[in-house]
Amino acid sequence: MHSNAFMGSRRAEIFRSAFEGFNPNQNAANTYRTFLLDLSPSLEELRKRLDKKWRNQLSRAEKNNLRVVSGNGLPEFRRFCIMYSEMKKRKSFETTVDVNEFSKIHSALPGSQRLLILTCEDASGPLAGLVASLMGDSAIYLLGATSDRGLNAKGAYLLQWTLIQWLKEKNAKWYDLGGIDPEHNPGVYHFKKGLGGVDSTQLCPMAACDNALSSAAAMIGLAMQKQVWQRVRGLTFRSLAQRFTSEELA
Repeated sequence: MHSNAFMGSRRAEIFRSAFEGFNPNQNAANTYRTFLLDLSPSLEELRKRLDKKWRNQLSRAEKNNLRVVSGNGLPEFRRFCIMYSEMKKRKSFETTVDVNEFSKIHSALPGSQRLLILTCEDASGPLAGLVASLMGDSAIYLLGATSDRGLNAKGAYLLQWTLIQWLKEKNAKWYDLGGIDPEHNPGVYHFKKGLGGVDSTQLCPMAACDNALSSAAAMIGLAMQKQVWQRVRGLTFRSLAQRFTSEELA
């Protein structure tokens, strides 16, 4: 099983205790790594903790006469998809991310559980967009896009800061920045690092078996999963490196 817990947390210790005696595959290729931002400090303190360059870019965005529109309806998601399509066409990248699948999930969810869509725009229309989800006390960043006109507007910074403000209003405690890979995707890594979160790694897959045959089957399954993930990850991170340049994040 995949344990949805990060190393060093109380939840992780509970999982480890439950699976005591089994040595998980610590080298699993599909271990999830991300930045976790603790939202308990005040907004003033959170802003102080931003990387200096990141904070400067946010200040520039705030001077660009931009506004952020939020919503969780289908029209908002369709507007995001238009920007995403522009970005994909502009960068000519391949990806395993299917925004249409996200759209289906979004439309099927009840209103209280739908994804949040933030759109940064000026007087002429949308410049950048962000899709996130808040469940319980934790939020996760899912999708981002920049329109052709929005490359120099610094909208990505304003969107992230606006989302943090919204999460604080909703009493959220944690913000998961949606995964990082400093080796294959350094541009996105440095952008997300600038928000001041803690570099966190999810526990590796674990299994508990009561006989040798079950144990062998579990280990074979993990090995096959690792091979498949390595192939998918190679495609995904190559596409992400093409997709997010420093120009689009600025």
